[in-house]
Amino acid sequence: MKATYIIEEPRYLKIIRLLLNLDQRNFAKLLETNQSRISLFERGSIKPNQKEAEKYAKISSKARLPKLKFIELEVRAEEISQRGKFEGEYAKKMAERSVGKASIISAQRKKPTEQEVEIINFLERKGILFERNPLTDLGVLKFVSDFAIPNSKQPKILNEAKRLLTIYRKKQIICELGYKSIKIKQKFPKVKFVAIVDGKLTNTEKYILKEECDQVLETKELEKLAVDSEFVR
Repeated sequence: MKATYIIEEPRYLKIIRLLLNLDQRNFAKLLETNQSRISLFERGSIKPNQKEAEKYAKISSKARLPKLKFIELEVRAEEISQRGKFEGEYAKKMAERSVGKASIISAQRKKPTEQEVEIINFLERKGILFERNPLTDLGVLKFVSDFAIPNSKQPKILNEAKRLLTIYRKKQIICELGYKSIKIKQKFPKVKFVAIVDGKLTNTEKYILKEECDQVLETKELEKLAVDSEFVR
């Protein structure tokens, strides 16, 4: 984490502390300060100076926080404090909302959205082999992707298409996509995860998605989709 982030929003320290599974007293020891100062930071009552922020950023970078830290930092500190200790639990819950048996059956039967129709038309026009609504089995997690290229048995690319309609929905989708991408990489290191996301994204949100996904596109940018020639008819 950069020192400027901590100065601008000292409540991020609370998120770092929870990711490290530490109480304020032990977190204060780690940062070589006192508990009351940590408490003030976490409430946003005061901001650390440049020297303190650089020190805290250095310590947090050495702590080897889970990759999902970038996603979790986008969730309000108040929400995280209510959940208690976690390691990407918010993102996990967002992803698992769509992995129940009934949800999987429903997802496989659903009609394509306007966005998905555009993608289907593009893939067919380009002669790209694909399978719609494939079931992705990661062992501990099963979910339905929007597209698999060339197919679900030997996927080289898994694609999710999302439209960001509300602020809450945007946060949920970013967490969901990030979590799925990480889990896919753990199970299938050679499979690419591509997110096609329509809607206004901040630079931070774009950074989060690009950090986790192999490629992030808008529907109007489908021509940039990187597909090997062997998967084209």
